Amino acid sequence: MTLNAGTTGNIVLGGVDADAAPTEILTITATNEVRRSSMSGTALEGLVFSAGAYRLGGTTNVANPFLTSRFVNIDASNLSFTSNGGASTTMLVTGGANSGVAMTTAGTGTIGLTGTTNVNTTGTANSTLGNTGVGATTVTLNAGTTGNIVLGGVDADAAPTEILTITATNEVRRSSMSGTALEGLVFSAGAYRLGGTTNVANPFLTNRFVNIDASNLSFTSNGGASTTMLVTGGANSGVAMTTAGTGTITMTGPTSVTGATTINTTGTANTTLGNTGVGATTVTLNAGTTGNIVLGGVDADAAPTEILTITATNEVRRSSMSGTALEGLVFSAGAYRLGGTTNVANPFLTSRFVNIDASNLSFTSNGGASTTMLVTGGANSGVAMTTAGTGTITMTGPTSVTGAATINTTGTAATTLGNTGAGGATVTLNGGGTTGTHTVLGGVAA
Repeated sequence: MTLNAGTTGNIVLGGVDADAAPTEILTITATNEVRRSSMSGTALEGLVFSAGAYRLGGTTNVANPFLTSRFVNIDASNLSFTSNGGASTTMLVTGGANSGVAMTTAGTGTIGLTGTTNVNTTGTANSTLGNTGVGATTVTLNAGTTGNIVLGGVDADAAPTEILTITATNEVRRSSMSGTALEGLVFSAGAYRLGGTTNVANPFLTNRFVNIDASNLSFTSNGGASTTMLVTGGANSGVAMTTAGTGTITMTGPTSVTGATTINTTGTANTTLGNTGVGATTVTLNAGTTGNIVLGGVDADAAPTEILTITATNEVRRSSMSGTALEGLVFSAGAYRLGGTTNVANPFLTSRFVNIDASNLSFTSNGGASTTMLVTGGANSGVAMTTAGTGTITMTGPTSVTGAATINTTGTAATTLGNTGAGGATVTLNGGGTTGTHTVLGGVAA
């Protein structure tokens, strides 16, 4: 059956009853043939016909999938996805020149993005996560157990003052960098620095250790030209302190140094131990029970006046050398000398003995040419007094000679016994007991 209404006429079907649950429609082919078509078959790619109406979306996650890429052009209008009887706008797609997408939850609802997600990976648009207003909201970034959270393209901070830290429960916090520098470190002007700006800044709060292991730690100065202190690691570890220019190495207070120690073993720098000012300080040198304290390179003293002595408690004292010469000795002009400069100088304060044992003791004169007195030791000990030139041997006062005695038994020197002047002096010659003899040999004047 053909119904024609001409080229501009209408075909009108009047009085047709309403279909409360339509399922089919009449369609027309390209050759104007009318066909009946199921309405459910006209809903695809995101649409479904159900219970007499076309509906957006499918009833399952696999219903009416897109078969090709599609576009929804809202132009300058907005597209809202509402819920909760229209009270909540779950997603708002804004059109126009300032287009965008806003997703908003209500109640305990969440916004979930699953799979590889790109937010503003191109262009220059800003991206904001979380609420900048007042409120305790949480933004969670999870990278799994082995993944990475990457922050790329972050601008350099010319003067950083804060860092992001993470708590034991993975909560990110902002922390002042100055608060992260303690016990020997300071954060100042955008950088962590070793040491404080004053002698009381950032003190150690407990004992600490710096383990250089087998490496070295150098403290340099003067643009790196001087190594002021070098801490050497490894099996042969040590510390070397070196000055430059007029610099000095100063150690104040009780000081303990362990291990082989060298101080200024090369060069010409001075070394000072102890306080030269007023105060009772002690400098202790210990060489163990069998070691040696060696003082090398000490200059000769052309005119010494003092020596170092040691007390019973090992305290070193300075002593005047003149005070160490008594009882027949004198210290004068840098040397110890036998006898005094006068007949009352340095007298014996008690009886004393000189034990020459088997040796001899000679008193010489005239540049050593004359032996004025010779004290002979050994089993045949004796005393010989010999004059030279016009010298004489004079004994004044009561004189006692014990043992074989010879007086001028050779030579032509005159011998005088007794006083030739006025007086009642007595010269006694005893030959010994009743059997001794007195022998007078020649030259006796009549």
